[in-house]
Amino acid sequence: MKEFLKSLYKALYNEDLVKTVTIEVPPIKQKTNSDKLCDIAYKWYGKDPTPKDEVSDEVSCVFSLTTILREIVPDFPILSYTPDLLKQMMLDTRFKVSKEFNEGNIVISVTNSGNGRIMGHTGIVGHNGKILSNNSETGLWLDKYDISMWIERYSRQGGLVLYIFELL
Repeated sequence: MKEFLKSLYKALYNEDLVKTVTIEVPPIKQKTNSDKLCDIAYKWYGKDPTPKDEVSDEVSCVFSLTTILREIVPDFPILSYTPDLLKQMMLDTRFKVSKEFNEGNIVISVTNSGNGRIMGHTGIVGHNGKILSNNSETGLWLDKYDISMWIERYSRQGGLVLYIFELL
């Protein structure tokens, strides 16, 4: 009876009763290490990555960043000075210099590379052009700067050399 109804439907409407629809599902994009680092940076948002204050909150941007970075690169050394961070990133083959403020990239404005008016700083590029970094007043990991604010403060006002690194 079932087959009879199917053939009757096809004869009346000139199409099959049951249609097969093929849907193409796009491949799932695998997260890059930079994507993962960005996710980890947001996990720390509003928290102090270094609650024991091994380094004063006022100057703990590198200490905070390297503490967070160790969640994805466990053997990365804990550092506390932007020139040391720059040197380590340059030597470490898991990082490459970039010209782009892509999410998950690490930004370093190197202390003692500018006019002496502003101390260096480091952070991780987040969503919508924000940069997550240690807040020197509170020690909390926040998105106080966006890209244009960072460039204005550290590059233009401070004359600091800017480096961007991508985690491979």
